Amino acid sequence: MDKTIVNITKVFTIIVMAAGAVFTGIVMANQSDMKTNIDLANKILDPFFGLTEIVLGLGILITLLFALGQLFMTPKAAISALIGVVLLGVLYLISYLSASSSIDAPVYQEFNITSSESKLIGSLMYLVYILGGLSILAIIYSAINSFLLKR
Repeated sequence: MDKTIVNITKVFTIIVMAAGAVFTGIVMANQSDMKTNIDLANKILDPFFGLTEIVLGLGILITLLFALGQLFMTPKAAISALIGVVLLGVLYLISYLSASSSIDAPVYQEFNITSSESKLIGSLMYLVYILGGLSILAIIYSAINSFLLKR
């Protein structure tokens, strides 16, 4: 069963890579014409974007199915995963409450970004800062801990 899944995955990956290479070649061959002819650009790029959406959807679906399978096989992992999701939610809530809804930046006005979109952008930036800081702290803790354990 595992060997069958690996073989199917390999074949699927090769097919997607070949399709991506063909679409990229078509885009490169028609690059100058696509700049002036919007219909041609749409005709060429729409299948490319469709393939991308299909592959992304399949990747998300397969990832969720495997994750759910693992959760049912090891219930203790489900509890730790749930704790991780809750902690990430708490961090996002802190980020969202810290973010401003100001739209004073010229780029926000140029792209007509609303105050709610500004708050979302700010909250995601804060979340990245918090997670990055926590990652750095975890690396430092791990280095200090391994140094102390060697003594």
